[in-house]
Amino acid sequence: MDYLERLLDPGKVARLLGVEVQTLGAWRRKGYGPRWYVIGRKIKYSEADLRGWINAQIHALDTQVIRANVERDDGEALGAKAQSEKGTE
Repeated sequence: MDYLERLLDPGKVARLLGVEVQTLGAWRRKGYGPRWYVIGRKIKYSEADLRGWINAQIHALDTQVIRANVERDDGEALGAKAQSEKGTE
């Protein structure tokens, strides 16, 4: 982390992500969510870490959507193949 970059407090991060501050706390306890730091007794998030985490979530979602589409397409193809084999019997 570049020490000169801006650090965000949990309230700002919660607003940016559209979640409650309590959700961020639950994510920290579960080891989920963007990387965070304790500075003094304050919890802070770096803008770079937050951006990276958001990008990773988007990539994971895109991967899930692509996987679901491939599985759906494979299932439709298998169904069509079964139908054509059934018609040739």
